[in-house]
Amino acid sequence: MVITRIYKLPFIIILLGGFFSVHVASGQSKAPLLECVSVNPGGSTVLNWDTPLDPCNSFHGYYIYASKSKGGPYTLLDSVLVLAQSTYTHLTANASINPWYYYIISKYDCFGNAFAAADTLASMKLDVINNNSGAAQISWNRPYTSIKSGGALPYYLIYREYPTGIWTLIDSTQANFYKDTIVSICSNTQLNYQIKNRDTSGCVRASSIFGGIFKDVTPPAIPIVDTVSVNPLSGYAGIGWNINPSSDTKAYVIYSFMNGIWTPTDTISGRYNTYYSGSTPPYLAAAGSKIFKVAAMDSCGNISPAILLYNTLFLNSNFDVCSRSAKLTWNNYKNLAGGISTYVVYCSENGGPFKAIGNTNGNTFLHTGLKTGVVYCYIVRAWNNGLNKTSTSNASCIFNSGMPPPSFLYLKTASVVAHNEVQLEIFTDTSVYVSGYRIRRSDNPAGPFTELAEIPASKTPLIEFTDKTAITNKTEYYYYVSAYDNCGYNLITSNTGHLIKIKAQANSDFSNHVQWSEYEKWSGKVLTYSIYRSIDGVWDLKPLGIFPPGTYSYIDTLKTDAENQGMVCYRVLAEEGAGNIYQFHAQSYSDSSCVLLSPSIYIPNAFTPLGRNPLFTPISSFTDERYYQMSIYNTWGELVYQSTLPSEGWDGTSAGKHCPQGIYAYIIQIRGLNGVSFEKKGMVSLIR
Repeated sequence: MVITRIYKLPFIIILLGGFFSVHVASGQSKAPLLECVSVNPGGSTVLNWDTPLDPCNSFHGYYIYASKSKGGPYTLLDSVLVLAQSTYTHLTANASINPWYYYIISKYDCFGNAFAAADTLASMKLDVINNNSGAAQISWNRPYTSIKSGGALPYYLIYREYPTGIWTLIDSTQANFYKDTIVSICSNTQLNYQIKNRDTSGCVRASSIFGGIFKDVTPPAIPIVDTVSVNPLSGYAGIGWNINPSSDTKAYVIYSFMNGIWTPTDTISGRYNTYYSGSTPPYLAAAGSKIFKVAAMDSCGNISPAILLYNTLFLNSNFDVCSRSAKLTWNNYKNLAGGISTYVVYCSENGGPFKAIGNTNGNTFLHTGLKTGVVYCYIVRAWNNGLNKTSTSNASCIFNSGMPPPSFLYLKTASVVAHNEVQLEIFTDTSVYVSGYRIRRSDNPAGPFTELAEIPASKTPLIEFTDKTAITNKTEYYYYVSAYDNCGYNLITSNTGHLIKIKAQANSDFSNHVQWSEYEKWSGKVLTYSIYRSIDGVWDLKPLGIFPPGTYSYIDTLKTDAENQGMVCYRVLAEEGAGNIYQFHAQSYSDSSCVLLSPSIYIPNAFTPLGRNPLFTPISSFTDERYYQMSIYNTWGELVYQSTLPSEGWDGTSAGKHCPQGIYAYIIQIRGLNGVSFEKKGMVSLIR
């Protein structure tokens, strides 16, 4: 609205779109500077202005114009005739209902009648709305800034009356609206508000007072859970969260998901108490994953929503006895701040410290190479992408007992029982279960050993096994036995048994050189070695000799005997001495080693048919009679005698007639027991 007033003296009218001022062209008198319009608690308004100068001492009065509308019309409200008066109270304003708009005109009798108009200001009418949301929606109109304030928009100070009679500054703003969230007022309560502002002139404007019935129905902010972890020692879950930004947070409510229902399980008092470790069944996370959510509660009992769910990591370990490995599985951890970066697996052996053994982005992990007799405990820890937050699982433990091994497995003896047959006697602990035994053999003490056979477990402690694949007269053998479990793993290995290897060699002087190896390894060591001999398959019952350990050879001198066929065999018997831990006195035989003596023949060079030596009879040893033939020839080369019987000699006759004295030739053909044939030729003298 534009107001135009014309006076008697010349002046210039300046239109200011809703405001106006009149400047006198020829004088120095001015309008008062209207600074403040403030509303009293009863609704009356108080106007304050700066008094102007009166250079010609011609002040006539201040004329106050008012309107309930910014655009007018403005009517004369009152006049003030005292130049020094700077305040006026509009008692009937009832400014709590509507705002009032004011301006002042001053009149002077200086150089004629002259009027000057001041700025227009408004009272602040406060509106408060209660939409039952637990907050007061406050708004007010802006007052018009005075010229003296330089046009700067002041801050609005927001006051609230609570409790009755106590006004408290609660906030400030440059806007003309504000939302006051009611906090910690738990019952319906009358709350009144007033707005004040102060500009650079020192003016303090006060709005009307208005309010309503309010109470705190606003829940606090939703807590942000840090992590949920399990204490590996106790198996109970612990929950951590951030300090709730809502200042009226009084407690935190923990919910557990049990039997398909969310159930409040604990209330943690205090805004700054941000961790709880449970010790009741809802928190026991050693047998399965637990799910939680956390809400905040204020002093009025308003509880925030709990949107995000947090679960514990549940770790399960399965031991595979045959692969000697542990397969670890666990569930996903949800809603970790920053997302999951990795899962790190930790292991403790026999109660020792947990050490990282690997990591994975999945939910499984295989720990191999487990040792028998060790308790392995595992935990899994989820790390976020910032590597500053973790969640730890329950501890899951296994005991790799394996199959308990026998307390002993002893190769009592290895002995040759027949040509190319070796008998093993095994002494074992039958108080524990084994699946069976493996027999291994080698021709070298350093190996490699090859498996001969697997034999089933026995209920008796003494087990016998016969090796029928040995070549005992040519090869030196070593044996040991191992017990194995259901997975095929060796549980225990016996001592190594070393067979006696014997070798006999014929000398040219009708003696045999016999050598043998040491028997190994008895617990009680070797006491003696006894050597036995057989001639033509008949074994002597008594040994040729008994020798202490360290003696491994013997020379056997034979007597030439025509009845002896020349097959001489030897074998050695080792006997264990005292000191065997199992109280055994074992024996071990070697295989037999045989020699065929070289054939020999004695041929006389003369005989006297009617004398002392009536027959020409060669004497042979170690020959095969089936291949014997003797032929006699006279000096003319005529055959005079022939025989295939070694025991039959030539009596000096031929065809029943006495042969004359003289020298005769002989040819003797013979084969030794060793299969070698040979022929003897010579001359014999027949003497009469």
